[in-house]
Amino acid sequence: MCVPKESDPWAWKNSISDAAAAIENFILAACDKGLGTCWLTGPLKTRARMIASFLDIAEDFEIVAIVALGYPDHKPAMPPKKDIHQKVKWLGFD
Repeated sequence: MCVPKESDPWAWKNSISDAAAAIENFILAACDKGLGTCWLTGPLKTRARMIASFLDIAEDFEIVAIVALGYPDHKPAMPPKKDIHQKVKWLGFD
């Protein structure tokens, strides 16, 4: 996933948020089709420029994530779900 390089910090934050939402939707759609995915950022720490060059990505764009995509050898069991009250705390206006 690439986003345009932005000089404005607010625009940059919006681009990252937009990219994250798009990646998550891509991963959900892939899962629906029986594909496995893995959201990767580690290779970008040391190899971002090399990857961008290999993929012919313009200099004014930055890779923010890579998503590996393929058919899994097996489907792992779904872990048990926690009760919503164990995960969320309401800090409401009581």
